[in-house]
Amino acid sequence: VTTMGFTQIPGQPMTIIMEYVRGGTLTSLLEQLAKNNDLDDKFRVKLALDCARGLAFLHSAKVYHRDIKPDNMLVVARNKDAQVNLK
Repeated sequence: VTTMGFTQIPGQPMTIIMEYVRGGTLTSLLEQLAKNNDLDDKFRVKLALDCARGLAFLHSAKVYHRDIKPDNMLVVARNKDAQVNLK
């Protein structure tokens, strides 16, 4: 996810300003696919690999997320044939 900047309100933690990603969260995608019985094993592996690649990129830059969960993974494409589905 592209970082646009940072801001801090006195007495509050620093906030990261990031690009808006329209596809929603991985949580909502998984719920929708499960509801439609459309969550095949190949797509599960693809989503897991997208997550792993994103974390590897962060770790290579010495950034450690500390709150890894589906709600913090953003969907850029719901098409199973897309090159990347998650950020």
